[in-house]
Amino acid sequence: FYTVFDIDNGINLLEDFLVDRLSSVGDLPILLCGDLNGRTSNVFPECYDVNQLFDPIENTIYSNIKRRSKDQVLNLYGKCLLNMCSSLGLCILNGVCNGDLQGRYTFISDFGNSVNDYFIASTDLFEVIRSTCFLYVSDHIESQHMPLELSLMMGGSSCVISNIKEREKEFI
Repeated sequence: FYTVFDIDNGINLLEDFLVDRLSSVGDLPILLCGDLNGRTSNVFPECYDVNQLFDPIENTIYSNIKRRSKDQVLNLYGKCLLNMCSSLGLCILNGVCNGDLQGRYTFISDFGNSVNDYFIASTDLFEVIRSTCFLYVSDHIESQHMPLELSLMMGGSSCVISNIKEREKEFI
């Protein structure tokens, strides 16, 4: 948990790490999953050149895609997360992928619900998976954080990426 007094919050540290890695290995596709403690409301980061990305499913350019979220709060860490996404060309998958088009809550507590667990992809990866990805946010409560699972189809192959521990999968 971060406080407003943190100068180097976790989002800034993650951004510094990614910049360092990308500078040493080159431009690679990125897929992030985790509890980032940022609340981004329904904002879709400016993560692309709108003249180059066209969505054949929606028959529109990506800038017109509406990211949905049941969490309407935009907090300081959410702003940091959106800034990181914009500067590194990353797109938030929550609220835009099949399976989670409503932007379901990923954190449930007695003090309120929020979306702070994310799947985030680089623009080049987002272009490839946009029409075939499926983001599953479970209703099964093992903790306050909902299990997330992303299914991808690329080049005839499929894979599943999850924050669900193997022993927890048997309960879902």
